[in-house]
Amino acid sequence: MIEITIKGRAVPKGRPRFVRGMNRPFTPEKTVKAERAVAKLAQEAMDRAPYFGIPMAGPVRLEVLAVFEIPKSWNKAKRAAAIEGNVWHTSTPDSDNLIKLISDGMNKIVFNDDGQVADCRCAKRYGSPARTIVRVTPLKNWNDYCTL
Repeated sequence: MIEITIKGRAVPKGRPRFVRGMNRPFTPEKTVKAERAVAKLAQEAMDRAPYFGIPMAGPVRLEVLAVFEIPKSWNKAKRAAAIEGNVWHTSTPDSDNLIKLISDGMNKIVFNDDGQVADCRCAKRYGSPARTIVRVTPLKNWNDYCTL
């Protein structure tokens, strides 16, 4: 299992942008920087792993917990409810864009291809400090993991 913590507000994968006169799309700079940060933290975690940085083979589970700061504008009751975990973060960024940025950043480092992500979960909540916790676990038997 590999686990990393990314400090600061979670960054979603940005959509490719097009500029007049260019015949190809480009990735927004914020997305590029965030993917590089994920890749750096993933490489550091892999260097500490018992299998000496070899990317995982086979199916993996990707778990993402994005923690967002509680808005200062909220009243005491709503802030307390958020601290207790009774209020979910339901605004942007979208969970799927968070997952995409993280899986792309870990590509070729933690796993050989992000297509190996066979089981995925993303939760968004409030707390302090803002951070994103990512865990990647190899999967073995489908029946051990599926609760459907």
